[in-house]
Amino acid sequence: MGQGADLLKVYADWAMPTLTVDELRIIIDEAHKAKRKVAVRAITPEGIRNALAAGAVSVRPMTC
Repeated sequence: MGQGADLLKVYADWAMPTLTVDELRIIIDEAHKAKRKVAVRAITPEGIRNALAAGAVSVRPMTC
């Protein structure tokens, strides 16, 4: 029986932040409760700061 995803990938921004720190924190906290990791993709300084403030362990820039 499958256990779903091992990792969630969340896009924190797209030219401008799309998720707030609080929204990202909820996503990350819920994933951690399910023992899943979260990778956040961000390109703007604010998006990267939001992801780190929310507790992301991996923040990677988006590539086109």
